[in-house]
Amino acid sequence: MAFSRGTNHSKSVMILINPSLDCKIEKIITDKNGKCIIEKTSLDEQAIVLVNIYPPNDANQQEAFISKLNHLLQEFSNDNIIIGIHP
Repeated sequence: MAFSRGTNHSKSVMILINPSLDCKIEKIITDKNGKCIIEKTSLDEQAIVLVNIYPPNDANQQEAFISKLNHLLQEFSNDNIIIGIHP
């Protein structure tokens, strides 16, 4: 289990993986606001990047958030990426 904590005024995000899966967590990236978590995992020697985001509600903040997320994901451009988004 990996998580990124929010503040008292925002929600957090997490990634849960069944413990019976034979996978190896290689890297975890979180943001300080608890709005994003990125986890690079090896499963059957295949790299998979799991991403869970909770974008800001404010339209002005959304653009900056997506830009930052895009920058963070560039590191994983050659990997399989799965993104979960909280509405």
